[in-house]
Amino acid sequence: MSLFPTDPEQIKQLLASLGPPRPPRPVAEERASERRLLEILTIAEHESRQAEHVAALRLGLVEVLGERLEGEFQSQLRDFKLSEASQVTYGKDTARFRKWCAEADLSWLPAAPETVAAFLLETCCPEDGLKPAMASRLSTAIKLWHLLKGHTDPTDSPYVRAVRRWIKQSVSQPIAAATPPDQPH
Repeated sequence: MSLFPTDPEQIKQLLASLGPPRPPRPVAEERASERRLLEILTIAEHESRQAEHVAALRLGLVEVLGERLEGEFQSQLRDFKLSEASQVTYGKDTARFRKWCAEADLSWLPAAPETVAAFLLETCCPEDGLKPAMASRLSTAIKLWHLLKGHTDPTDSPYVRAVRRWIKQSVSQPIAAATPPDQPH
């Protein structure tokens, strides 16, 4: 027994049950669809360019405001009786954090602990090695900035402490040199 009808009468009945054939799509409809698709692509491209401009404006604003805020930050740091070198270093560190947050489209004041943790991971874990001293210094700068502006300290959180601990422990554990298996230890 065949799955497909072989009798011409059965074939006619099957075709009739499917209904009349659909007419081909009019060319005008196809062109209208193509035009609409082109409009959508043009709008998307325009919005993409706008997003790039907004990101550039945001970075520019961070730089302009950052210079003003750095001066304010420097004067407030003097109240802590920090050395001139420490004041300059913390100012640069907060500028670095602000720029990173602007590029990542994240709030830098007040910053979420997760933001600070992500910043430390990205900044203090380069391919050439972990930098626990840098993580400590950056955390201190972010902490001072938040406290001076009347915000809670985002570095005093389990996230940031865990990241700093991981960076420090990873550096303090020396990597054992590989010994070929045929040589004695």
